[in-house]
Amino acid sequence: FEGNTPLIELEIFGQKHTYIFDMGAATTVLSRKFEKNYADSLTSTKKINAGVGGAGGVQKVTFNTFKNLHYRWGNVNGVLPICMIQENGADEAFKNYFGIAGEDIYRQWKTLTINFNKNFILAK
Repeated sequence: FEGNTPLIELEIFGQKHTYIFDMGAATTVLSRKFEKNYADSLTSTKKINAGVGGAGGVQKVTFNTFKNLHYRWGNVNGVLPICMIQENGADEAFKNYFGIAGEDIYRQWKTLTINFNKNFILAK
């Protein structure tokens, strides 16, 4: 945790970085920091516009999308079939992180145990 923000470490392209742990986010959203660090590894990207929202309303944002991002989370490996890098509107929220790890990561596993008391997540 950083304050009230739960965090998770993911390994992507052989490097470990901190992401916001967000079970309420349907998809993982990567930051521009991620894009700058791994620009050479991102191929066949496509820009799209979409509305993103929450309790504060909906805003139009641009995403740079790509496919099949392999990651390691603790002792498990996974693949995100569709990946989105948010190009605008999130610099302040993402300033210390490489993005938000959403449900598309957590749904890949048959069993997910989240223990906030002992600070661990177990995916099987």
